[in-house]
Amino acid sequence: MKKSIIISLATIILFCIPIFVILHIKNASARPNIILITIDALRPDHLGCYGYKRAASVNIDKLAKEGVLFNQAISQGSETCVSLPSLHTATYPRTHGVYKEGFKINPSLATLAEILAKNDYLTMAITCNLKHIQGLQRGFNILFDEGDMPADGITQKAINWIENRRNDRFFLWIHYFDPHGPYKPPSPYNRIFLENMQKKELPVSDSMWCGDGVIPKYALERGIRDINYYISQYDGEIGFVDEQIGVLLTKMKELKLDKNLLIIISADHGEALGEHNRYFIHWLLYDEIIRVPLVIKYKKIIPEGKIINRQVESIDISPTILEILRINKPKTMQGKSILSLILRNESGPPEFAFSENARQDDIVRECIRTPGWKLIFSGSDRGLNTSGSYELYNLNTDPGESRNLVNIEIEEFKFLKSKLSNWRKRIPAFEPVVSESLTEEEKNKLKSLGYLR
Repeated sequence: MKKSIIISLATIILFCIPIFVILHIKNASARPNIILITIDALRPDHLGCYGYKRAASVNIDKLAKEGVLFNQAISQGSETCVSLPSLHTATYPRTHGVYKEGFKINPSLATLAEILAKNDYLTMAITCNLKHIQGLQRGFNILFDEGDMPADGITQKAINWIENRRNDRFFLWIHYFDPHGPYKPPSPYNRIFLENMQKKELPVSDSMWCGDGVIPKYALERGIRDINYYISQYDGEIGFVDEQIGVLLTKMKELKLDKNLLIIISADHGEALGEHNRYFIHWLLYDEIIRVPLVIKYKKIIPEGKIINRQVESIDISPTILEILRINKPKTMQGKSILSLILRNESGPPEFAFSENARQDDIVRECIRTPGWKLIFSGSDRGLNTSGSYELYNLNTDPGESRNLVNIEIEEFKFLKSKLSNWRKRIPAFEPVVSESLTEEEKNKLKSLGYLR
């Protein structure tokens, strides 16, 4: 008898939480304003809330304490032009079709901004160096993209816009570019991490963008060859962006817009800082690149100080926003809402995350990841009959992904290889469409940032 009462109470509690959510956001008038912040090349392990000891990320850390933090959020692309279309369309790269600069997002896909604009949201994007991603601008009533605009300029643009539209329901997407190389943080952030650092000098690459054990030319500053100097500047850029996030949130409080605000902070990808003997690039599929921060705060329904270790994907962000707003996600979205995971700690079958960074010119690079294992494929002949090489890593015993176990853990390799093959069959592949050619000025700019290779 007691056991049945306990089960009944547990069932009631379980189902009360979704009802609680519905009651809070049932009416359109109760829908929150939304600020989505993506920070270019931001590694989670360089933030205080993820355990970094010398971080200058007090504002992001504070948001994490006031909301929910995801320890294993995986980006679907290792480069900006691959990952951001995935986030905004909630689809894998093989579906949205953007793998390099100048490609167009699959026109049959709805973007988050398009959906919100149709549901009475005023939409604004303030970004930096993203004009080359064709289709990412869809759905925004107002778009501002200025190459090389530092974080304080972007923040002021956002504040000016919000002040003039405080009575509107809005969706604001901000993309801070500063942690992307070359790293040039303003004072005092260019100095605060320099003390007590041992020098580690490396040669400069002959290439603009890559090489083993070398500094790529695009990141070189004043001929400095000390790797730890550049890492100090990377941390300084993060500190500068964090300061500006604090400025923005302070203004939201002054305008009394903080009470009904949904804010999400994440990144397009991470950055290699010496792992796998690579520096200041981000086109590989190792965890230092595809694992990203994810913090969500919405005080009306999201509990404070929650940490979730279950693996999620960046394509889950847009569906989660839509569920909070009680807006049906379109059938084209492949991501799933993680709101129930946030509210109820739902468990389920083993999670799989998929990431890519190439599927054109007969080159395929993709991976499947679980919380404990990673299988990376590099090969040719795009499609279902791929051939090439594999790397298998045990993330529990080898988080640095240094020991390839393909020929040792045979059963795990077969299992993940089968799951990756099934994913290829299940997820439609969209033939990439090249938009109008980039101008020489745009090409030179992208080359200077290490994008065009």
